Amino acid sequence: MLDGSHTIRIRSGKTSRPTWRWQKVRAWCWRAAALVSMLGACSAPSVRPQPPSAAPAAPVAPASLPKAPSLELVESWPSETSLDDPLIRDAAVAWVDLIDSARERIDISEFYAKSAPNSALERVIAALLRAADRGVRVRMIVDTKLLGDNHEVPERLEAHPKIEVRRYDLGAIMGGVQHAKYFVVDDELAYLGSQNFDYRSLEHILELGVVIRVRPVVDALRATFEDDWRMAAGEPRSESKPFDACASDIEYGGKPVRVCAALSPKGFLIDEALWDLPRLLQLIGEARKTITVQLLDYATVNYDRSSFTELDDALRSAAARGVHIRMMVADWSKRAKSLEPLQALQRVPNIDVRFVTIPPHSSGFIPHARVIHAKAMVVDGLNSWVGTSNWSGDYFYKSRNVGIVVEGASFAQDVARFFETTWDSNYAYDLDPDAKYEPPRIKE
Repeated sequence: MLDGSHTIRIRSGKTSRPTWRWQKVRAWCWRAAALVSMLGACSAPSVRPQPPSAAPAAPVAPASLPKAPSLELVESWPSETSLDDPLIRDAAVAWVDLIDSARERIDISEFYAKSAPNSALERVIAALLRAADRGVRVRMIVDTKLLGDNHEVPERLEAHPKIEVRRYDLGAIMGGVQHAKYFVVDDELAYLGSQNFDYRSLEHILELGVVIRVRPVVDALRATFEDDWRMAAGEPRSESKPFDACASDIEYGGKPVRVCAALSPKGFLIDEALWDLPRLLQLIGEARKTITVQLLDYATVNYDRSSFTELDDALRSAAARGVHIRMMVADWSKRAKSLEPLQALQRVPNIDVRFVTIPPHSSGFIPHARVIHAKAMVVDGLNSWVGTSNWSGDYFYKSRNVGIVVEGASFAQDVARFFETTWDSNYAYDLDPDAKYEPPRIKE
């Protein structure tokens, strides 16, 4: 795909790692012990843990269960690659856990929904239908923009009397899209992350998300969902007012961390103080040694061709004061809108930019897949952000996105490890600031 002498080296023969997989299953079993209905899944090792089809195991006395973590990273990775982190639970498994734990309601906000026969997402859909069968109220929001080819899953779900789906023309209200991806379960726990409600996100794309048991953050996501649920029906949203969306009494890895919700877009937030862009700029502005950023793409021009340089300016300022910045983006960014600002950054001292190319699957070309899609930043190994926004202005000013900012080295170190796995892999390679690149095939 590259002009000149650039070579992409791809590992071969790394399609399974049984030892790592079993370590991962054992770690999952410990973390999921608080979810009683899932205990039966931990009886034997498997390459990819599957949700049980049999009846749940008998309840275990609460006193015998370890406390569920307040924060838990969850991942997806492209099959037939070596990018799996054995210490991070699979998103497909975590999603089924969340759904199976629901007692009263599940709210899901997604860009779109797309499944395939026998896929990991089919197990998630089956869990939603089981939840509805036992009386759990399920609500889902999807944006109208991509409904054309993605109507089957919403229609299948809303055929159940306990499931309601609303199509959200967010563009008519805010100018962008409903790009957030999150679940809220029983006002007690939530998930947010880069994974779309798409079988490809769970099997063919590198993604990162977080399971959250932090009540102020869960409450902020719930309130955001309620606003969007109303607006999707043509009703007015609630008035923006002060909202406590941070918690300082949280432990991660046995160490204290502070967690805050970070939301967009400006002008449509439950509390405008929760806008994510100023928080990202603050984190970059406070950096003293290192910054790592992982994204699908990066741009300094919006869809309407207007300029967006806030993040670019902040990164350049950090580099000028000696901060070493590493940015990793998908090879989908080999298009002019993203390529030009990335090549400009690569020329800046103290900034290193890499592309990542995921090889095709052995089954053949898969559209809109085989790519890195995670969105995360780590600053000085101390503070971090995980969210749903790519870094261009429309995501912050016109589209719904959600994320968390975590202050604390223990969480940042795990996000950093996720970054380093791909950065150091044979799928990543330095961007040439002077090369002419051919964009990869994305669509049919």
